[in-house]
Amino acid sequence: MGNVRFGFWAGIAGLATIMIVGGKTIWMVALIIGLIIGLLSANNDTLHTPQQGARFGAMNGLVAGAVMLVGQLLRSLWIDNLAGQPVLELGMGAFGSAIVAGLIGIVLTVVVASVLSAGQHLSGLARTLSVGAVVGAFLLFLPQIDRGLGLAWLGDIIPIMIFIILALGLNIVVGYAGLLDLGYAAFFAIGAYTAGMLSSTHLSGQFASNFQLSFWLVIWIAAAAAAVFGVILGAPTLPLRGDYLAIVTLGFGEIVPILFTNLDSIEWIKTANGDPLNLTGGDPGISAIAPPSLPIVHSFDGSLAMIIQLISFVLVALAALYLVRRVLDEDRIAGKSTTLTTVVGGLLALLLLYGFFYGAKIGDATLAIPGTSGAGQFLPTERTPWYYLIIVIFGFSVFFINRLRRSRLGRAWMAMREDELAAASMGIDLVRTKLLAFALGAMFSGFGGAFYGAYLGSITPSSFQFDKSVLILCMVILGGLGNIPGVILGGLIIVSADIFFLNRLTDLLKQIASNSNNTALADFKASDYRLMLFGIVLVIMMLVRPEGLVPSARRRAELHADGDVTKQENTTVFDVEQDAQLSPE
Repeated sequence: MGNVRFGFWAGIAGLATIMIVGGKTIWMVALIIGLIIGLLSANNDTLHTPQQGARFGAMNGLVAGAVMLVGQLLRSLWIDNLAGQPVLELGMGAFGSAIVAGLIGIVLTVVVASVLSAGQHLSGLARTLSVGAVVGAFLLFLPQIDRGLGLAWLGDIIPIMIFIILALGLNIVVGYAGLLDLGYAAFFAIGAYTAGMLSSTHLSGQFASNFQLSFWLVIWIAAAAAAVFGVILGAPTLPLRGDYLAIVTLGFGEIVPILFTNLDSIEWIKTANGDPLNLTGGDPGISAIAPPSLPIVHSFDGSLAMIIQLISFVLVALAALYLVRRVLDEDRIAGKSTTLTTVVGGLLALLLLYGFFYGAKIGDATLAIPGTSGAGQFLPTERTPWYYLIIVIFGFSVFFINRLRRSRLGRAWMAMREDELAAASMGIDLVRTKLLAFALGAMFSGFGGAFYGAYLGSITPSSFQFDKSVLILCMVILGGLGNIPGVILGGLIIVSADIFFLNRLTDLLKQIASNSNNTALADFKASDYRLMLFGIVLVIMMLVRPEGLVPSARRRAELHADGDVTKQENTTVFDVEQDAQLSPE
């Protein structure tokens, strides 16, 4: 049973999704559950060969699929009738359609889980190619799958990915460096407001101008601004640890939204009309933020200009990845520390160049290579370009953070987390190491904030309150401190519940209430209990599995020491004195 326990719990999550959402959800959920089982099989220390991995994936996929089949039967035979919704119909009646849909779901889960689990236990380049092919194919065709099944999930997937990127950035500060940050949403707000000020006419319009910068420039400026404020926050907190550090960061997180609310009338700066400068827009915030512009989002027409744009985009992306890998590999071979300035500087130069030629907007003029069509904007109603862009940012974040973790800086963070005194004795510069942790963690929050502002088209201070910091911290703790797959899983669970499940549960209950004339259910709003739900989950996790769902090996070893070590650590001075008094002379 222990070998299929993960499949059972994954199936329970799929069952809940199917019962709440309905329709053809089971097939999308089957693919996602199969991917999760396959990816997390790499954390199973008992699997050593592709055959063992395939067997593990198939068994867990079969169990998860069987549980989801039960969910489909409950949805088709019970909940659809309660809610007055149409039953999933495949031409075989309600029961037959549910069985067929469930069997197809089982096949999808077993195939994806077994193939991906087998690929996880290959060696070298074969593992990278196999895992990348399976995961990449799913991510590439997800919009088409979503559209084909009629689910319209992209509008929820994009914000979920944004918050997962934020959690990966916080994992640098909390998981790697061991610095408890309760004001992380402040950097999210700084990134978003930087994008709002530079990608809209909110500021320039007050000075009778129409100046706007391209999103491709602003996202890097926002990340840099957030990193600078990360250093500003980190500098005065260097002597602090534990609860004191948490209180200071909490204060910073509360100050920033208040500042953005009140900086709507700066008397000592006058606009073109002689009015005080409205820097942040106050409570209404900043609106009309320009979306990204990229020519290749238009349909490929086969013209020479389109071919040049597509090839140049691919070359820029490959050059950026090559630069990162070359610098990091050379530094590791030479025994030097990772040259972060060189890496980020090279990426910035390449992407600034590309952003300038493809959609840099100054006034009413849009710069572009001669002979090409105008830059195509990401329309707010079309989610697919936004989805692909956030997937690229997410992939870059995972790649960059993973290389950081393996670098000398990453090892210094973890040494500092274990024991600052011992780390300093070994020659680690604690000041530089802490400041880099705050700066790099804030940088990813700035990335997410800039994308968030451009995606919504408007920002307000109420979007960056303390509950966002708590939400992101819950994602890191639930998934597992210091482990990238764990943080991604924790973010997927927490944010999906917050954005996806609770809202759809509320809609389902209202439909049931309308169909049954139940006034009690009509007034129930599941999202009102979100913080209580997250609190219960955290309490249970701290009691049952304090290391998180998918902890790092070091974290697991710390929290599950053997019996003698645990007994010795829990022994107090009083216990020792009592034993000494009771022992015979």
